[in-house]
Amino acid sequence: MKLDDTVQQCTSYRPHYHEFAVHFPSRFLKQHQVKRVLFVGGGDSMVLHDVLKYPSLELVVGLELDQFVVRNSFRYFNTQPHFDDNRVEWWFGDGAKSLLMLPKSYFGSFDLVVVDLSETVMSFQVTDKLSIFQTLSLLLQPEGIMLKNGEYYMETMSQHFDYTLQYFEYDDDSDTDVVGKQAGILMIVEAENLTKTTTTSDEESLISTLKKVGLTPISTVSSASAASSSSTTTFSTIVIIMEEGYIIARSWPGKSYCALDIQLWGSFQ
Repeated sequence: MKLDDTVQQCTSYRPHYHEFAVHFPSRFLKQHQVKRVLFVGGGDSMVLHDVLKYPSLELVVGLELDQFVVRNSFRYFNTQPHFDDNRVEWWFGDGAKSLLMLPKSYFGSFDLVVVDLSETVMSFQVTDKLSIFQTLSLLLQPEGIMLKNGEYYMETMSQHFDYTLQYFEYDDDSDTDVVGKQAGILMIVEAENLTKTTTTSDEESLISTLKKVGLTPISTVSSASAASSSSTTTFSTIVIIMEEGYIIARSWPGKSYCALDIQLWGSFQ
């Protein structure tokens, strides 16, 4: 997902970012009791997904600037915002204004506050005397925990909390002798609003294109759905086996839509 032409999110990053953001600080709560959680800037719903894994959860509040992020994450990442769950609250709009509107009973009640905001937003003021950071810290119960992404808040957080921890994943770049091996490359490609200008079949077009880019098709298997009264539900599937990997192509002509799963083998030699 791109925001302001900058890549902000991808699903493969979840184990390294979202799961850690929820489960690592939760280990330090008494008896791992995660009852009330508030997160800021988690419109992709990936933090929410991991918070909901705790059976002890009573309330989770998400503050997100733009509802567009939540809905498009659901559309393209299939991440559920769980609007139907009574334990889940979403507050959309300017985070500083949302913090002013939260019920007074929310302050001093949360076990965990997860903050995923840029340095620019963190400098905003909620009131003349309180910054966003200070206001978020007031939401925590006495033994609650705040997690903030970024590297520049150790000094600030140490002024508000009895204990602070800065965590980095260990990466030893001094050893350059390790041979880089990979299982291969998997690409998922989707295309909408497609039109076809050639008379050749989809299978012939794919094989011709693969040969042009230097790949070597070996065999193909194709199938199509049974004829339907609705042209939008008719689809076809083509599997092309190559020396370099395989491609699964699915197309819905009535919807002008196709999807490609492209797997290229790696080398373990």
